[in-house]
Amino acid sequence: KGSADFGSPDFTYSTSTIGNTEFELVTSLDEDSTYYWRVIAYDSFGNSRNANEDFSYTTTSALPPDVELISPSNPSTSSNSLITFTFKAIDAENDPINSCELYGNFSGSFVSVNSTSNVQNNTNTDMIYNINNDGVFIWNVECDNGDASAFAPANYALTINNITPSFTGASLN
Repeated sequence: KGSADFGSPDFTYSTSTIGNTEFELVTSLDEDSTYYWRVIAYDSFGNSRNANEDFSYTTTSALPPDVELISPSNPSTSSNSLITFTFKAIDAENDPINSCELYGNFSGSFVSVNSTSNVQNNTNTDMIYNINNDGVFIWNVECDNGDASAFAPANYALTINNITPSFTGASLN
């Protein structure tokens, strides 16, 4: 913690596992602090080699904004392919909302399909997206306040049914 001074480490961790390994701290980290670590490999003869770089992680006390999905409601059905998605980003610390992204699986993968930086805290915001095919989809919004980001707590479901059925071999008398 503090600066990258490895003369007196806070703790050490060792493993005999070769390859990827992980270590979970049993104590919490202080907020708004930077922690540094170095990886050193030892062989069975006691020879050592430092990794090519040191690593750092900075903690933050900032909270992400809360995101509330408003419409289309969950679940909902539309016969239109041009959908207006409405949400609200609420930052408890009144930090500005930098950006929000609309995610959906409208083309098969759950990815960002639209974004806006025109978001006011605790105000409804619209994003429009054209869904080109029929189906049952999920959507969500992720908002970022510059320190942290978050999605709404749950995805919403949306069914698009905009293809008019066709009749073949039928006659009307």
